[in-house]
Amino acid sequence: MQDQLSELVVLSCCVDIVHKGVADILFRPMEERDSARIHDIHTDCIMLSLGKHYTSLQIRTWLEGRSPYGYLYGAMTGENYLVAEQEGLLVAFISWRGDELRSLFVCPERQQSGIGSLLLRCDDRLADVKYVQATLNAVGFYGKFGFEPVSSGYVEKRGVRIPYMHMRKPDVHPTH
Repeated sequence: MQDQLSELVVLSCCVDIVHKGVADILFRPMEERDSARIHDIHTDCIMLSLGKHYTSLQIRTWLEGRSPYGYLYGAMTGENYLVAEQEGLLVAFISWRGDELRSLFVCPERQQSGIGSLLLRCDDRLADVKYVQATLNAVGFYGKFGFEPVSSGYVEKRGVRIPYMHMRKPDVHPTH
């Protein structure tokens, strides 16, 4: 995992920052010590940001059995993680495996600041991402990046269905 952690991406004057509040953000690969904070951000987002789209039972079920170790396990088995730090605090993360975006969460107090948009553009490897199972509240966000709804689906956990929207980014250069 240390090999994956050697690269740092720093946002600086070479990037046009349109949104106030996103200056001095450091994007870097996840480190082992980040897993607890990533878990907290993910949990806070589920609890505080998804209530308009999911029932309290769905949210409780979604959170059951999750732990910081799950993110470390994902990284050890090929999932790529980048985190965003602002003023020394981890405020967001993104993960993907191959051409599928697995997660992108920004702590609730920093949502709508542009950090999520910057995360989607901060690493060239993310250009290969074509699929995402979007939470219902994030469909519009991913649509701004060219993802289009393909079908609805759900994850069933302990007998509770948790819906999502399967989205795909159309090929920019179709083959003939």
